[in-house]
Formats: sequence, structure tokens, C-alpha cells
Amino acid sequence: MHYGGSYASFDTPRFWVSVLLFSVAVPGLFEATKNVRWMNALGDLSYPVYLVHTLVLILFGPWLLNSALSFRESLGPLGAGYLSLVAFSVACVLAAALVHRFLEIPTAWAMRTALQGWKTLPSPQR
Repeated sequence: MHYGGSYASFDTPRFWVSVLLFSVAVPGLFEATKNVRWMNALGDLSYPVYLVHTLVLILFGPWLLNSALSFRESLGPLGAGYLSLVAFSVACVLAAALVHRFLEIPTAWAMRTALQGWKTLPSPQR
């Protein structure tokens, strides 16, 4: 679809053939990539990145942008822009890793423990 050029409507045979081919390919893609450790680690971080990216932008955005713009003379405007995007992405992934390690994993453990304890409680006598 990317190389097909501009089109006015998405509701075309090309779009639906692309959707069909993608849907057919998903099981094979999953099977081929399900044991790739770095992909699984990034997958674990996808939701925490979604949760923290705005906070990282608010807290560190001005500093990251100013730091990247200090390289504007040596990298040019486009290079400085890419540097700011890379710096923001790294900051988001680091923040997400911290949230995942110190909030998501302990919370999931506590919830599993509580549910296992709840399931093993004796049923009330009638």
C-alpha cells in the first residue's frame, strides 16, 4: 500500500487485498518471531511507553529539545531534529522500562497472588 501512491479513498480493491494479505501473513509472522527475545522485551514495554510518553514529553521535552538544538550548527536542522527524536525515544523507553520493572511487574505479581488466595478460600457453608 505504501508504494501505491496517493489515492482518494481507502475503500478500493487494493486496500482490501492488502488487508487480506496482511491477515493471512500474521500467523506466520507470529510463528517466526514469537521466540525473539528483544522483540518480546519491546512488546512488554509497548503499553508502558504509551502510558509514560506524555509525561516524559512534559517533564523532559524542553530539555531534550534544547540539548538537540545545541547540535544544530554541526548537524544541521534536519540532523538536530532527528537527534531530538532519538533522545525522546530513548527517554521514553527508559522511563517505560522503569515503570515496567518497578510498577507493572510487582502489581501483576500482587494481583496473581491475591487471586490465587481468593480461589483457594473455602466456599461458605449454607
